[in-house]
Amino acid sequence: MAAPFDLDACLAAHPPWVFAFGGRAWRAERVSAREVERFLERRRQAGADQAKQRRALWWLLRRAFPWRFSFRRYGDPVTIILGLEPITQTITLIDCLRALGGESTVAVRRHE
Repeated sequence: MAAPFDLDACLAAHPPWVFAFGGRAWRAERVSAREVERFLERRRQAGADQAKQRRALWWLLRRAFPWRFSFRRYGDPVTIILGLEPITQTITLIDCLRALGGESTVAVRRHE
């Protein structure tokens, strides 16, 4: 007989990703596999169109960071991430996407 699935243990093993910048920190919501599939489809449809690629990425990040009124005062993590210099943005996005995939990342380890 298979061992029972322990949701508490699963959630504890995969803590949410935290984006910290400028003395603030935002905790990402979990993104469903279906939403990731939609993101990948949007990217595929965008092809080489950079504006559409950016909108697809904005769409996925907004799922991880749903808009809140506090973003007006303290900053919107989606806007901040998309406004980072290219290399910093790439490193940030790699870490974020790894966390969405359930991998332990630098950001998660740093904020445990």
